Amino acid sequence: MIWKIRNPYSITGLSVVLLLSLTLQAQSKLELHLAAHQLINGVPDTFSFVFVNVGDHEVRIPPLSPCIGTYSGTLILKFEFSPPQKTGVGGGCGGGLSEIPGILEQAKSWRRLQPGESLTKSYKRSELFVVEQAPGTYEFWAEYRPLQLTAEEMTLLEQAGIDFPRQVLRSSHLRFHRSKRRTPKRNDANETRLSCSPSANTRSAACSASLPATPGISRLGLQLSASSVAACKATALCSLTINSAW
Repeated sequence: MIWKIRNPYSITGLSVVLLLSLTLQAQSKLELHLAAHQLINGVPDTFSFVFVNVGDHEVRIPPLSPCIGTYSGTLILKFEFSPPQKTGVGGGCGGGLSEIPGILEQAKSWRRLQPGESLTKSYKRSELFVVEQAPGTYEFWAEYRPLQLTAEEMTLLEQAGIDFPRQVLRSSHLRFHRSKRRTPKRNDANETRLSCSPSANTRSAACSASLPATPGISRLGLQLSASSVAACKATALCSLTINSAW
């Protein structure tokens, strides 16, 4: 007599391993990149989120938004600033739908990315709730948070063979620096004294002087206000000081 012993657990375990392997192979392979545009004083004013399908099969991208939504993926511009600020400003938004179609119906309108294709979404920095303007070092990176689906919705999509990004994606970091704006320093060597004499018109006094320290200006003329005329008349000669950095 030959006894045949079957171990159902070994078969089940093998099935689980195979199923897990197939699931991992079918997961979407997406890369997220961050591109910067329109530098203002060394810091970008616009950013682009770029999704690239680096896998070997089609991937569908649900609606994208900087706002938190139940049936859209969320785009976040992450940000670090140094030196650290004592206070900061932030923001955010959210939304929803009053009538929500089934998940398979929603997936029909999702953007399809074939292998090698990309999808780009661009926003102003203020639209991404990063409004810091102070001088310092700015470090940015992008983050994608997938839409929140129930287990039943996930199963329906998998059974329909629809692949989509299910995990958080992050880009590499970009660093920029904004310097302090320089203010003109007072320089006594650039100051010129103007000798002013009252004119025949008792309501004004004409002034003129050479300004050799100011490139492009050989002489400067101006009119004194009526209140200054009396002083010029009293002394027959008065002086004013201006800064040639004007």
